[in-house]
Amino acid sequence: YKSRTGNTCANVYTNGKYTMACPMRSRSDAGDSLIDFTDNVGIPEELMTDLAGEFTGPNKEFIKQSRRMRIKLLSAEKGRKNQNHHAEREIGTLKKRWQQRMIRAKVPRRLWDFGIVYECEIMSRMSRGKDGRTGYEEVTGNTPDISEWLDFDFYDLVWFWDLGQTHPSPKKRLARWLGVAHRVGSDLCYWLMTENGKLVANTSVEHVTHSDRQEDGIAKTISGFDSKLKGVLLSLIHISEPTRP
Repeated sequence: YKSRTGNTCANVYTNGKYTMACPMRSRSDAGDSLIDFTDNVGIPEELMTDLAGEFTGPNKEFIKQSRRMRIKLLSAEKGRKNQNHHAEREIGTLKKRWQQRMIRAKVPRRLWDFGIVYECEIMSRMSRGKDGRTGYEEVTGNTPDISEWLDFDFYDLVWFWDLGQTHPSPKKRLARWLGVAHRVGSDLCYWLMTENGKLVANTSVEHVTHSDRQEDGIAKTISGFDSKLKGVLLSLIHISEPTRP
């Protein structure tokens, strides 16, 4: 599925415990995904890939960026998934977690790019393995701060204050929560999707409470919001503004 933001695929970088997904508009963006990964995590000494076309050939952008960063590239033999078993196992876990969340929270398929980024961030901050350490701590050396992921779950229905509408006062609007906006604003800034499918980064986010849902006026507003957003996400149109989960 082409995502709402126009992504069609993703590269997943992992050592088996720390995992990062980089959604891409096409496979030719593999070089850009490597830049995103190293900007966030750092430059690894070596990387193992499969033999997909975007990872082979001297003129591929991924190869050029790897050489520029002095990364030693290795490739798994075709048909030998066990040679890169950490990545294969982690990608399988990532797919399973996303599919389960889609069903449980009734998340539209076209939000898969935000969804797998969110799942990777959770997986990397989970205590896993015999030593009980998180992947984030192993890679960065820092204790993970999970405060940005505690208040909201993926695709939660939330209120936010629309500071773009300040007359006569900021307007309280509904949105769906899509994860942490790491490169926008201050801490606790989140990606939100409004009823018309537009993305907003905002820090003034609140839960839609049970008592909110019991009020007739708000219940009708919520029903209209969900109906309109569902129609937008079922359409083939994607928004063109650049976003990086």
